[in-house]
Amino acid sequence: MARELTVLLKDQPGSLAEFNAVLVDANLEVIGYSGYSREDHGVVHLLVTEIETARAALERSGFQVRGDREVYLSKMGNDLAAGATLWRRIADSGANVDLFYFTGDGRLVIGVDRIDLVREALGYESA
Repeated sequence: MARELTVLLKDQPGSLAEFNAVLVDANLEVIGYSGYSREDHGVVHLLVTEIETARAALERSGFQVRGDREVYLSKMGNDLAAGATLWRRIADSGANVDLFYFTGDGRLVIGVDRIDLVREALGYESA
């Protein structure tokens, strides 16, 4: 099972640098992350091996952790044909995809509203 944190950042220069410094200082292994700016704040989805350590370090440093959820990891990589099959199987399961991004080693992180349906459609163990 893979879990990710959703973290809010101030939408200003230096926030991302401060965020990354916290991860480095906590000696965390980042598997993957994705970020974007929304309205008056930044949002980062963070996949790490030690999620509780990451949460504690970020909160101690003043970052707002707004979510902690299970995500599905796929070894699909950038194979479009495999991707078409994967996305169709998720759609047919009835789950709605609300997030996806790649890890540093090329795995696909998939966030959905019903992880139970995705596990049933794709297999319980994610990559």
